Amino acid sequence: MCKFKMTSVTVYFSLFICMWLVTGLSSAADFQTKSASVPAPGVVVAPLTARAIPPADPQAERERRQARLRRHHLPGPLGQAPQAVVRAAPPPTVMATAVVPVAATTITFDSNRPIPDSATSDLTSHVNEPSLAVRGSEILYTGNWYAAFSTDGGTNFTYVNPATTFPTIPGQPFCCDQVALYDPTHDLMFWYLQYVKDATGNTVRLAVAHGNDIYNQQWRFYDFTPQGVGNWSNQWFDFPDMAVGEKYLYITTNVFNISNQFTRALILRLPLDKLAAYQGFTYNYFDTSQDFSLRPTQGATDTMYFGSHITTNSLRVFSWPENSTTISSDDVTVQVWSNATRVAPGPDGRDWLGRADHRITAAWLGGNEVGFAWTASQDGNYPFPHVRVAVLNKNTKAVTAQPHIWNSNFAFAYPAAATNSNGEVGISVHYGGGAQLYPSHAVGVLDSSSSNWVLATTATGTHGPSENLWGDYLAVRPHGQATDSWVATGFTLQGGPQSNNVEPRYIHFRVGEPPLKVSLVNLEPDKRLKKDETTTFRATVTRGGATQAGETVNFSTANTSLATVSPATKVTNASGVAETTVRGESRWEKTTTMVTATVNGAIDSKPVKVPDLSVPGLVLLVICAVLFGLRRKRSKST
Repeated sequence: MCKFKMTSVTVYFSLFICMWLVTGLSSAADFQTKSASVPAPGVVVAPLTARAIPPADPQAERERRQARLRRHHLPGPLGQAPQAVVRAAPPPTVMATAVVPVAATTITFDSNRPIPDSATSDLTSHVNEPSLAVRGSEILYTGNWYAAFSTDGGTNFTYVNPATTFPTIPGQPFCCDQVALYDPTHDLMFWYLQYVKDATGNTVRLAVAHGNDIYNQQWRFYDFTPQGVGNWSNQWFDFPDMAVGEKYLYITTNVFNISNQFTRALILRLPLDKLAAYQGFTYNYFDTSQDFSLRPTQGATDTMYFGSHITTNSLRVFSWPENSTTISSDDVTVQVWSNATRVAPGPDGRDWLGRADHRITAAWLGGNEVGFAWTASQDGNYPFPHVRVAVLNKNTKAVTAQPHIWNSNFAFAYPAAATNSNGEVGISVHYGGGAQLYPSHAVGVLDSSSSNWVLATTATGTHGPSENLWGDYLAVRPHGQATDSWVATGFTLQGGPQSNNVEPRYIHFRVGEPPLKVSLVNLEPDKRLKKDETTTFRATVTRGGATQAGETVNFSTANTSLATVSPATKVTNASGVAETTVRGESRWEKTTTMVTATVNGAIDSKPVKVPDLSVPGLVLLVICAVLFGLRRKRSKST
């Protein structure tokens, strides 16, 4: 036991020694990973029409899944910081975090729209757990208990039933966790689904689509079980996450026995080249019974960093180089925080944080820094639950900043974060509670110059949840094409407190002004241009959804022998519109060519139907030439 004399020097020196004895300033250990194998994937054969069929009795299905959901999200181990450390916890060292309208920030929304009821089949939960994968125009959006797919960049979504898309697993119906992720380097989209445990355990399914299979939703799928991974009998997986490095996909999950007792945390490392080729493969994995709920970093490259709590003032940070089967770990001391029951009732008295706990829900790598974030409880210094953040040097594991997200009038919870291609950290987070705020949602960025968060509201809730539940996680990713921006998920209650009042959202945001976009339309798409016939193409230029006047649009065709444009350059009018005339230049066989509009890097192309001198046309021309030659020869002979 540490005893103090009441002088400032001895108090702080003794406190320092106590902290060092209990947690250590830093300690390290190495672990050897294990290996297992998975066969070649199955193929989804259900037609798209069958995948869109909702449950026959949605209300009964909602009640069944809600009951299953309550049996998930089980607790795991967490040590407590010494009382001396708790008593010496400093007051907030960063300013309170405000959430403001987007117009008052440097953040701009390329898109901020709700997922309609038709795309969720109205099967939504207060524990919505929304996730997403964005390739570009193709978006997979998942949540409890639905999936939705878009092929037009999020303007429209179509409902996808996870339970009917994939083959059934006997005794293990689908429910509930899902995670979606896109890897632009390998052009791979991933969809992780968790199935209900039976008396022997459960199955998780990893669906994969590569290249054009993404647009066509042609999924292959791999199944993983505790028995198949580590020969663990009568155990089951729960609470997943995914992240990609340069060569591997990483999946984390907790493992429990059939009695719902925590047994281990697990991370799988799967080769991306084998996944892209739809092949079976051998993979590496690491499991630990000492650490709970491992969280992998979004934005990893040649080393995957992942973390877990040891105590309420220490983290364990793991490093797994992609060229190694050995993992190292470092224990890092952070500012002490409280893990008491989180409490944040809103104006209607409903407490949306009745399910929140200590697990890390955000992890990222940006430049030389690794970051982790989680939901901490209210305490003597922070009147509401809030988000704790620890940023570390990735090499030394020294803490470089702890920019917590907090406010004295309401709570923050359930952070998710990722870096964009510029190394900037974007975040998705819920906030609410107190006298005036129902659970609401915001996105934002970390201001590296001040170590403060800039947050903008995406949606303000109208009610608290009738079941006093929320969570369990959100998602943020760099956009699959515009990698300097982020896409994110969030949700609120709109119009009532029931689970069918949950409104998920798709958000595409960035720092600074959004780029220009051009949309090209053929005003007569069915018209086939014969020689010298014309049609009109209209280009509309927007920025962040607002039309842009005074922008110069350049028009062109892919083959000027088939069609030409005039004028080739046009400035947009007050409505952001510029038009050009397309003229047919050929008399022969039917074909199409492309008309393109470009403006400051933005581009769009649409087809125009025209005749063409194709193979049949060329043969006809040759025959005509031969006949003409024979006729001339005959006329000369006479």
